[in-house]
Amino acid sequence: PLTPQPSTLSLTLQARVGELEGGREAEANSKLVEELRASQQALLQQIEQLRESGDNPHNDASAASKAEAEAEAESLRSQLKAMEAKLAAADEAARTVHLGGSYDAQKLQMQVRELTRVQADLERERTELARRAAYAEAQLAEMQTYLGTNIGKYQKEILRLRQSLERASAGSAK
Repeated sequence: PLTPQPSTLSLTLQARVGELEGGREAEANSKLVEELRASQQALLQQIEQLRESGDNPHNDASAASKAEAEAEAESLRSQLKAMEAKLAAADEAARTVHLGGSYDAQKLQMQVRELTRVQADLERERTELARRAAYAEAQLAEMQTYLGTNIGKYQKEILRLRQSLERASAGSAK
């Protein structure tokens, strides 16, 4: 479900730098913030898809694996909140640029560097989340396979042992 896509943010950022240098900084920053929000929304949808795929009521997964999945989901939620905070900071920076049109070139360059850093951080986090989600999916599939193959074996062994116990107790009662 989570597949790394070629990042268009770096290309967009380069285009925004050109716009900033051309005197359209407020428009460029608002577009960048909107693109970051769209990326966030896509990540939220992917997380929801992962959550829904793990909510199948017919799974024979044990309570421990469910607890592990819930812990992973909580971890992802906290990371999502951190990303939302970074987005809010970027939005605030965009508003600052929009309101203060008298920034000199050095301050604009600092903002471009900060946006580039934030973008790189967000891309690293997205990659890490995608890796963790893939790992969690693989673990879940492995656990489901294990449970599916071994529960039947255990039930057969229990029946065999009960029958053996019944035969042994019937033999000693004679």
